[in-house]
Amino acid sequence: RWDNAALAKRARTVLAPLQRGYQVTAPKEARARNTYICNNISCAVLHAAKQGSVALAGGEVRLRFEPALDPKSLTAGFFHYPAAARFDRDEVATWCGVLASVIASHFGLTPPARDAE
Repeated sequence: RWDNAALAKRARTVLAPLQRGYQVTAPKEARARNTYICNNISCAVLHAAKQGSVALAGGEVRLRFEPALDPKSLTAGFFHYPAAARFDRDEVATWCGVLASVIASHFGLTPPARDAE
């Protein structure tokens, strides 16, 4: 089960050491018109995973999963990397930690600890 509130709480915990004022939101539902580019990307990836492949860009690009995956076993999600984020080692590592933490939380696992380098 996708638990938006739990995922946001976990992401906030991982981001806190950056002290950069990032906001983590976890709306309970999409905007009424549901016009998100991320949904288009997720839709293409899920379709390819279920069907084995999907043609994009007028057939110029083909996204393939071979073999196709069982639709009942698929879970997909996304988050937005902030435009104001820096690309230094610590910040990128922290955002990787957010992603790892969200995935771990979804599967009921303990999130990985970040190396103390």
